[in-house]
Amino acid sequence: MVKKYSQFKLKDHWLDTEIENRGVKNLPNYHYYEDAQPMFNAIHKYIRSCIETIYDNDDDKVQKDNELQDFAKMLCDPAQGMKGVWGNGSFTNIDDLAKTMTTMVFILTNVHAAANFNQYEEYGFPPNYPFRLNDTPPTNKKSVTEEELIKLFDVNVTLDTMDLGRTLSLQGTNKIGHYETQMEFKLHILEHYAIFINDLQKN
Repeated sequence: MVKKYSQFKLKDHWLDTEIENRGVKNLPNYHYYEDAQPMFNAIHKYIRSCIETIYDNDDDKVQKDNELQDFAKMLCDPAQGMKGVWGNGSFTNIDDLAKTMTTMVFILTNVHAAANFNQYEEYGFPPNYPFRLNDTPPTNKKSVTEEELIKLFDVNVTLDTMDLGRTLSLQGTNKIGHYETQMEFKLHILEHYAIFINDLQKN
């Protein structure tokens, strides 16, 4: 995880950039991108609208928000922060702030859901991704008997694998946009929120 995080760059996970980097933008019937793009656009539209409302569409007000600038510095902290954040530790305009927040929200919602909620379909049959084998795994594609496979798997580990996969696949929180508590009271922000919920329902 430490090695992977050291290579992580937030800008690389802007949806179109990430899709291009993986070489799958023009892949026919690529359902992840087909589903992700309208969701990403809805999130970006909502976040940008809220930011423009809060800062009166004024980049100068973004620059003068001390708490926001502290947040930018924290994100890019040399010891523990992320690489590739728009603004590189200082938000100077609405566009950089909106892109940063959109990408973070999308990763924490849609990307997580795409990787998380289908785990039982993969781990529910432990031979697909065994957590542990009791002997050396096969080294070629020759057929093996059921008895040979059974010897590789511990019953308790197999059941634990299935149980964990099932637990991880359960939805433990509300879906994006459906918050347990509504903390916002500004009329224009609530209008943006209503549009956002409508956009999500279309997708």
